[in-house]
Amino acid sequence: MFVVLSAIGQEDILNGTYPSWINSLPNPWLMTPSLKTNFFDGKIFRVVNGKTYNVIKSTDWQPVIGNVYQLENGVLILYARNYSGGDAPYTYTAIRNYNGSALKDQELLIFAMPVGTFNMVDVPIALYDCGTPYVAPTLTPEQIRAVQETASVATIREHQKELISQTNTVHWLLSQATNGDESAQCSLGEHYLNGQGCETNRELAIYWLTQAANHGDIEASNKLVSLQK
Repeated sequence: MFVVLSAIGQEDILNGTYPSWINSLPNPWLMTPSLKTNFFDGKIFRVVNGKTYNVIKSTDWQPVIGNVYQLENGVLILYARNYSGGDAPYTYTAIRNYNGSALKDQELLIFAMPVGTFNMVDVPIALYDCGTPYVAPTLTPEQIRAVQETASVATIREHQKELISQTNTVHWLLSQATNGDESAQCSLGEHYLNGQGCETNRELAIYWLTQAANHGDIEASNKLVSLQK
């Protein structure tokens, strides 16, 4: 059974976010709310001959439309015309890795990639491949450890950056607090209280909070009251 290709719908056609070969399809196909395809299963990556393709962005993938002639040994034969090939005549076309319905004389629209030729009764015909779903490789224990170590190093570096930033902030606050800035005095007291950018020092925290409170800083006064509880 076909699956709706929701990634290429009428809105996509109108705003231009679709493969360029969509323009080569006959108008009746463009009037449908969405195109139906054989390969789209919620993933846009397919593997052909060991190589992974983004089927929406790749220019290698083409639409093939035609009627079912036969399906044998995993190869579908269509009497088809390739619309991305201009005025090419109808011809027999082989499709491999097709996984949809294939009733005799059924008309199909298939998106696939040309990969060579197929011998049909000793006559070479064009061969297309629908590809197979891309499956992400499973990480080995060594790769998992490497990822974890990289994440740990990144976390440590971020912590170091934050520590340096907080330390610089304490130095700046100290210069401002010494000059009588009550807001800086309050912030400096909180840094000492919480050990941000410096070692925790309750005595210095209370000292600078008191200085700020004496200069009328309400936040510092409230903090001192909470410390006394």
